[in-house]
Amino acid sequence: MNFIIGLPAVVPLHSAWLLLTEYRSCAFNSAGFESDCGSFDVIEGAGWARAGVVVLGGLGLLLVVAIDVVFPAAYGHRIRPWLLGMLVIPVPYLIAITSLALVG
Repeated sequence: MNFIIGLPAVVPLHSAWLLLTEYRSCAFNSAGFESDCGSFDVIEGAGWARAGVVVLGGLGLLLVVAIDVVFPAAYGHRIRPWLLGMLVIPVPYLIAITSLALVG
């Protein structure tokens, strides 16, 4: 189940990667076009990346908490195996960036 959650998690993971690398100078700058942190395309790009992290990352986090913590606790299952299973969530993203690096 956690591997399936990893498929939509590709978007916030990639957005976070862009914020930490390509758009780092403007990622957390809210000055808009009055900023001196880079060109206009960097400022606009950082905006969609921030939205990807906040909106889709927040929804993904709620999904993970519901599936890995709330549901097992409600049915009396042990939580530890579910929490260890969360380690496979970034696997689809890692496969995607690895395959793109090999191809390109």
